[in-house]
Amino acid sequence: MTRHFIKIDQDNNIIKTFTDAFEEPDQDSILVNEDGDRHFNLDLMELKNDIIFYKYKYENGQVIKKTEEDYNNEINSILESDENKLEKLRYKRDMLIMSTIWILERHLGEKYGRDNNWTQKEMSLIEDDFKNWLLYWEALRDLPETIDLSSVTIQEILEEDPKVFPAKPSVRN
Repeated sequence: MTRHFIKIDQDNNIIKTFTDAFEEPDQDSILVNEDGDRHFNLDLMELKNDIIFYKYKYENGQVIKKTEEDYNNEINSILESDENKLEKLRYKRDMLIMSTIWILERHLGEKYGRDNNWTQKEMSLIEDDFKNWLLYWEALRDLPETIDLSSVTIQEILEEDPKVFPAKPSVRN
């Protein structure tokens, strides 16, 4: 008979199983069975909500299959991670810029037409309004560097909360 071992990560997820028949244990190896079969294989991974999770954890000296609550806690932790928040923030920022860039294009086109005496049409934006739009786009552009991600939730980012995003200037048609 052989001894069964596991290795765990910093969150006590079981990340590896093996027996001393095939591998020499080291100081990080945890003995879980003194008298086991030659082979010791657990299906360690599981796909849930398009995320791969470890299925087992080591708790109080025992190998335990994770519960739905464990998975939900891990999902929430992933969603609220700064890395995920930053990804969503950049996506939302890019969408806001793309959805308003027509204002810049219209203003520059009107200004070019007036400067070349091609049109006498009144400008859609006065210069102060245009400067407000430039400041808005600058604030959006700088958002990933200026925001404290720990002070906002993923929900506030996804809902374009005014706590996170600058206010849009007004548009005259």
